[in-house]
Amino acid sequence: MGKVLVFGYYGFGNFGDELLVAAIKEHLQDHDLTVVSGNPKETEKIHELKAISRKDFWKNPGSYDILLLGGGGLLQSVTSNRSLLYYLAAIRWARAKGLSVYLMAQGLGPFKKGPIYPLVDLGMRSLKGLEISVRDKKSKDLAASFGLEADLVADLALTYTGFPTRKTGEGTKRVIGIAPKAGFDVRQIRWLESFGDETTVRLFAFHKDDHRVCLEVEKLLKDAHTIKMEKTQDLENFADIDFLWGMRLHSLIVAAKMGIPAIGISYDPKVEQFCREVGFAWHSPETMPKEEWIRSGNATELIQRAEKAWALFRSYAETQANRTPGHSH
Repeated sequence: MGKVLVFGYYGFGNFGDELLVAAIKEHLQDHDLTVVSGNPKETEKIHELKAISRKDFWKNPGSYDILLLGGGGLLQSVTSNRSLLYYLAAIRWARAKGLSVYLMAQGLGPFKKGPIYPLVDLGMRSLKGLEISVRDKKSKDLAASFGLEADLVADLALTYTGFPTRKTGEGTKRVIGIAPKAGFDVRQIRWLESFGDETTVRLFAFHKDDHRVCLEVEKLLKDAHTIKMEKTQDLENFADIDFLWGMRLHSLIVAAKMGIPAIGISYDPKVEQFCREVGFAWHSPETMPKEEWIRSGNATELIQRAEKAWALFRSYAETQANRTPGHSH
């Protein structure tokens, strides 16, 4: 099959995005993949895939057939307008260099209103005619508001097959998992006192910046320790979790896929959207949760939708190959 340049927020110490790379590698084994990474050496080491730096991408993206934006919430302006404009510019640059562009399982928005919004609106509308799939219904509605057609799929991490088998009930203590990030209200951990002394807490740092938050929470608990999520093997630390309290979206995706009961902390609409679709309860960062909110979700429909993403891309890649033999420029 063709040569695919995979672009996203890879190589920046965010385990959720690295899980997306693992899923892409697993499902597109018959393609020649190269990853654009913030840390190419680390990406090559972890995923055993070729990688180039973002700097090299802007110098010359190289001879590839397709630029694949592979999952994640790249097209939004909550993080910053600069981030959104960066990815829109990358798409424009790739197209100018003759690459076809495919946006797969994207989480669109939210988009902040403000002086720069007309430029954001123009940039989003410039994607018209590209093949786009989105990971949730809200993103599909947002795509339509910009005049874009998008297929509804789901987060690509749901299709990764390397998740460990659950093994609860083997220890003497209940194991509670927490996946916090900046904005987590440490005062809420007093809620955990209701679970009694026969509990141990495992804090998951899904992003390198979460490690500090985890250590801060760890100091306030009697029996707690922190796990840095860096490679897929670290998912083994979820195998004996009895329930997860998750702020990071991909921690909840892991829970849904593995059948772990969970509660989401919705700091961003994408968390509430996922919890709604999978059947988890959620609360805002300012609200204290309740134990009766802990429930298992059902990811069956979302997994089926996510699988559809690969079929759509394969069909597109075959069409491109038949249209233009060899490289696109």
